[in-house]
Amino acid sequence: QMDLSGPKSTDQAYVKKMRPTIVVSENCISIVCSRRREATALARKPHDSMLSSRFAPVTNKLLKSSNVSSSFTTSHFSLSPSLRKMTTATKETHSGGQGGGGDAKATGYRSIGSFHSENVEDLMQRNDDLYVPPSLPFDNNYLYDDNITMKEERIKIDEFTFRNRQRELLLSPQEQKQGHYYNFGNDFLLDNQTTNNEDPNQQWTFLNHGAFGGALKIGFIRAHQWRHYLELQPLRYFDRDLLPHLVHSARLLTNFIHSKDNIPTTADSIDHYKALAFVPNVTTALNAIIGGHARYYNDNNNNNNSQDKKKMVLFFDVSYGSVKKMARHYYHDDNQVVEIPFQEKYLPLLQQQQQSTSNKRGESLMTSLFEEALNERLATIQSSPLHSQYTLENSLLILDEVTSNTVLKMPISSLTKIAKQYGLQVLVDGAHGLLANPVDMAKMTKGDDEEIEGEGIDYYVSNCHKWMSSPRGAAIMYCPKEKLRDTVLRYPPVMSHGVDDGYFSRFLWDGCRDYAAQLSLPVILDYWNQLGPENVRSAMRRGIKSAVNILKQSWHPAMDEISLDIHDENGNDDASLLLCEAGVTIAPMSMYSTSMALVRLPDNVCGDCILDRKTSTDAKQIQDFLYHHRIEVPIKCINGVLYIRISYHIYNRMEEYERLGAAMKQFRFT
Repeated sequence: QMDLSGPKSTDQAYVKKMRPTIVVSENCISIVCSRRREATALARKPHDSMLSSRFAPVTNKLLKSSNVSSSFTTSHFSLSPSLRKMTTATKETHSGGQGGGGDAKATGYRSIGSFHSENVEDLMQRNDDLYVPPSLPFDNNYLYDDNITMKEERIKIDEFTFRNRQRELLLSPQEQKQGHYYNFGNDFLLDNQTTNNEDPNQQWTFLNHGAFGGALKIGFIRAHQWRHYLELQPLRYFDRDLLPHLVHSARLLTNFIHSKDNIPTTADSIDHYKALAFVPNVTTALNAIIGGHARYYNDNNNNNNSQDKKKMVLFFDVSYGSVKKMARHYYHDDNQVVEIPFQEKYLPLLQQQQQSTSNKRGESLMTSLFEEALNERLATIQSSPLHSQYTLENSLLILDEVTSNTVLKMPISSLTKIAKQYGLQVLVDGAHGLLANPVDMAKMTKGDDEEIEGEGIDYYVSNCHKWMSSPRGAAIMYCPKEKLRDTVLRYPPVMSHGVDDGYFSRFLWDGCRDYAAQLSLPVILDYWNQLGPENVRSAMRRGIKSAVNILKQSWHPAMDEISLDIHDENGNDDASLLLCEAGVTIAPMSMYSTSMALVRLPDNVCGDCILDRKTSTDAKQIQDFLYHHRIEVPIKCINGVLYIRISYHIYNRMEEYERLGAAMKQFRFT
């Protein structure tokens, strides 16, 4: 219960009379009255107008109250059907929309194109204290009784509770086996070992979440609700509902990618939101940045006092394959595309130098090797005769937050610091970043020295469908510098109505397509916030180490006495270094992604880098064999040696890795 102190009003007297209880649930703030036991709203008279502005102070006070139990996007509230109808009429009267009797000529169109909703740039840049989220246009459990669509996945979102899940998430794999443990596989749509499938022979051992993710049920259901709502009245959806709800999703996600300590204050919140744009996937964002950089600095000769020298694009050889193709497509001069060698030259040194007398081991050794590779390549460029025609100033360096094939965490901060000494712009491909890594845009964009402007990264892109487990079709592109947003990112890969209306608008609408994934983000973010992102990452770290221990014991029994400490958060323990030195892993666990690892296959099939070099064809044969055994996991060929890339998400169980270990022992090359 809550005392609504404030200006004297009939609303306040009414609320006190009814003795309400404030109930905050997904997308809904309800006032449950003890007398009638029904949900109502503060305004109860037909002539009450401008409900959103009247409710703003009350809802903001509710949301900021520490003793209000919140779940599922407390900042997204809805009204009862009768009040929603009255609110809609009120809003349309003031905005000139259809059905409200307003004059459309009074204000004209305010959003991109001829959409009837509010201006998305204004909504995106509105201060938190003034922003009022849109109401959900359907009931929270909409379509629950639809037997055609929900089937066994039907769950009421209002009844999606967490009970003791947060506590159970923190249990070790061994503790999970000893007693009752909530099966997080029930929260995902995957047909894997952890679900209650009637035919166990039709279940999958799914250990490849890092490829294309796997959707949460609650996000899938919310996306389906939006798709169904669209088809009931398409113009209502596109013209009036879609854009404000996309803004709401974007604002929530912007806050999610800042640590609690670095969420901007009220004065800075506008710049905070200005930096983010929605895109369908990271590939779209990378095309926008790489293509925009090539177009602005080279095609248009905007060389910014660099004596008309050409700009370059640089990336490591362990970067994602499609990124290399984009670079070579947009930069027509071969000398402008610079690949930095690392895999063949520096990666083997990780295994050779772990037990050296050097003070650098584990993570510090990995960092120094990446730094050495970058410094050496930049020095070569500057000393080259071609340097008279090309410049590093404002050239583009592409870094991977987590490399795809080798699952290494690049030392973004230290590499960015080197890049800035040469005037390079830095793009971070964070496809594997959201949730799996503690992404903090405030820290990444400022750099180590927060007093020096422009020392951090310039662009960050990431997918929501991977570790956040949203439906596919939601990704972000973050660019904190207004100059780059207005130049390099002036034109999106697909141009439409919003191209001239601002950074967020130009990327938001790229035509009539399915936006349900982006609209589902509020419930997905709430799912992870309820569990606690750091709790999830801790579970991932423990799970992936336990999985490595299982495969090591199965395939490399000579290393049986060496076991990773699953409770070591840093991953630089002696066991981790010894496994790397022995070649069981290619790097210490601290330099792997939180949720993925490479483990060398059994000695009879893995090959070696000199006498028995394997190829990608060999890797495919093994992967096909495992697929035939209903095990989904990729095989990677690194410097002629075959490794398996395992993923761990909270739904995975240790029995799955045991099954993988046993199945792999049956394989023989044909």
